[in-house]
This record gives sequence, structure tokens and C-alpha cells, in this order.
Amino acid sequence: MRRKLLTRDNADHKPTVRLTDRDLAIIKSVYEHRALTTPQIQRMHFPAGQEGSERGRLVHCQHRLKLLYHNGYLTRDERPTKLSEGREALVYFLDTLGAKLLASYYKVDISELDWRPRDNTAGANHLFIDHLLHTNDVRIALTRAAQVDGWDVTRYVDDRDLRRKEMREYVQLPGESERIAIVPDGFFTLNSDQGTFHHFLEVDLRTVVGLSSKTGRRDWSRKVHAYLEYFHGGRYTARYSAKSFRVLTVTTGATRLRNLLEITEDAGGKSLFWFTTLDAVAALQSLSEPIWTVAGREGLLHLV
Repeated sequence: MRRKLLTRDNADHKPTVRLTDRDLAIIKSVYEHRALTTPQIQRMHFPAGQEGSERGRLVHCQHRLKLLYHNGYLTRDERPTKLSEGREALVYFLDTLGAKLLASYYKVDISELDWRPRDNTAGANHLFIDHLLHTNDVRIALTRAAQVDGWDVTRYVDDRDLRRKEMREYVQLPGESERIAIVPDGFFTLNSDQGTFHHFLEVDLRTVVGLSSKTGRRDWSRKVHAYLEYFHGGRYTARYSAKSFRVLTVTTGATRLRNLLEITEDAGGKSLFWFTTLDAVAALQSLSEPIWTVAGREGLLHLV
């Protein structure tokens, strides 16, 4: 595996930076998403239709990120790759000066931020970084598509918060002695004057067995049963003060999608469970585009 040695310029050669509103927005986005690549930051803060050509926007984005990195607001790392695969995009994380800036902006002590210097220790070599970055791809795409249609993505809760003791939810399935934790990859609400929709997000990279022959083993079928129990048992309503939700599953391709859909329907899951692919979400321009396959229903549907 190849990893590039990334070092900051020393104090004598450090480029000066005058922070802009967009720089602050970038720092906030990296904090909120925990890790973002250069292309993700470009899509969010240097979008098409602004400031000239695609190449020009990329160069501008890279320049601002370089300044934020060398001045200590962000840190960055390169994911390990095989020599034959070429280099991946750099991954950016919040660093100490960025945390101090946000603490001042939010008028809180830095200790109150959901960030610690040790969060960056593992960097882009962390076991779960690919899953986090894929989840952020989906989050960014859905947020941008919602804005096109006049919807707001509100109340986004990521998997780290959902795993916390005070947020983690459990259900008990009939015939099983152990409880199952409900820990999706995210939860968010879509709001507009047309209505309100609540969603759990599952980003499936084929790391979960579809259907296991062993009772009690963690597999997709058991996850479906857990969501159904969470819905019908009343714990969801008690936690989120809402009566309904959808489980949006974004997976690797059409074959895996069909497999998960079949397992979901066999497990009794119907209109709660919506499926699409990473490629379909990446190309999404509007929430009105029909890219979703819904358990128990025919054809492709749009989200709103």
C-alpha cells in the first residue's frame, strides 16, 4: 500500500490566510460530517453554475483547502491504495485552530464541541473511513437535491450520535433472548410546506450478510425485523415524536438491491423500506426523480 507523507509548511513558509465566510462554512461542514474529501467539499461549496469552469472551481477549492490546512484549521490525510490504483482524493478533518474558531463562532467552550484531537489520530487509514465517506456522499447528494425542490434537510443525526448511550435504541424480537440495537447510518427529516418525512439511512457496502442460516446472527433479514418491531412497538414514536418513517437503503448495485429487496419482502417489510444505488444517488439532481424501489410496490418512485 502507498501512502503519501503529508507535512505542513513551517512557520517561515506558511501561506497567510484571511478567512472568508466560505472558509468558515467549509470548516463547519468538515466538523459536521467528521471527514470530507476534496470533491465532496467542492460539490458543497464550489458547485456547478458558480465561478466559471469545473476546472476553475476545483483549483479554487484546492487553494482554499491548502490555506486552511497549512494554517492549522483543517488536517488532511491520504487513504492507502495499491500502486496500480492511483491516488485517492485527500480526506480533510477538523484540526485545533478550526475547533477553536467554531467554539468562538458557537460561543461555547472548545470542550463542548463533539471533537477531540484524538479523533484525527487514525486519519484516512481508519477501518470505517470508506463507509463514512460513502455515507457523506449520500447525505450531500440528498441535501443538494432537496434544495432544488424547496425542501430542507433538518435534524440530521449521524451514526456516531445514534450509537451514544443516551440515543441508542433496542428492541426484543419474539423468541430471542438478546436485544437488538437499532443503529442506522443516519436519521434525518425532510421538511417543506408540502409535508414532513422522517428517514433512517442505511448505506450498504455488502458488509452485512443478506440472509444467514444461523439463528440470531446479524444479517439483513434480522435488521428488517428489528425496524418493524421498532415501528410497531411504539419506541420510535416515543423517541422521535413522529408516527412514521422510511428506511432508505443505498447499496452498491442492482444485483445487491434485488437481493435485499427480496429478503425484505420475505421478512414482511413493505412500504417502510426504500432502495436505490450509490450511482443513482450520485447522479441525483432533484428529489422528484424516480430512483427508489419500494418493498411491496411496483416500479420506481420519487422520494417526495
